Amino acid sequence: MKRARWAVLALALLSADGCASMGVGLEDVLGEIGGIDGMGSDVRGEVDWVDTRRQEIEVSSSFRQRTRLAYDSRTQVIYRGERYSVSSLETGDRVSIQVEQGRRGERYARQIRVEQTSRDQRDDRSGQVRSGRFDGQVGWVDSDRGRFELRTSRGTYTVSLPYNADRSTVDRFRRLRSGNTVRIQGEMLGNGRVELDRFI
Repeated sequence: MKRARWAVLALALLSADGCASMGVGLEDVLGEIGGIDGMGSDVRGEVDWVDTRRQEIEVSSSFRQRTRLAYDSRTQVIYRGERYSVSSLETGDRVSIQVEQGRRGERYARQIRVEQTSRDQRDDRSGQVRSGRFDGQVGWVDSDRGRFELRTSRGTYTVSLPYNADRSTVDRFRRLRSGNTVRIQGEMLGNGRVELDRFI
């Protein structure tokens, strides 16, 4: 087994040279190996989806390799020094995940560090943020995922809390009820989605 593990590692080192032209470094290669058996190491990539019902998360690596991991209430999501729930993650977020062996032998996400959100990436590419004010009536409220529906004269939007929402914003969100009239400042994300900046 030791020979097999060293053989795989040697192939990874050789692959790192070949990947240099694609902008993939040795750290990425070793990260994708996940300590050979994928336990006690890091998996790095972009979030594909989060299944809150099955408590699973899928991440695509630099090589477009997809890794599916289990999580639970003990899993920590950390972004800019703050902690969030796994349901706060969005498709396209760049993450580094500490992987351990779960209670049933599955690959388990112990800690998820958000290196760059999908919003950060959009801002980097565009160089600007499309922000505006929205007035309307609250439809449904999804407390678990930090989202609510806002019905305005311009259309209906799904508004989500940002990762770095301050306490007053979070408290205001928790008090929302269907039928409330609110005014917000937010960023248009497209497809009827708005990321909340603040309540006005």
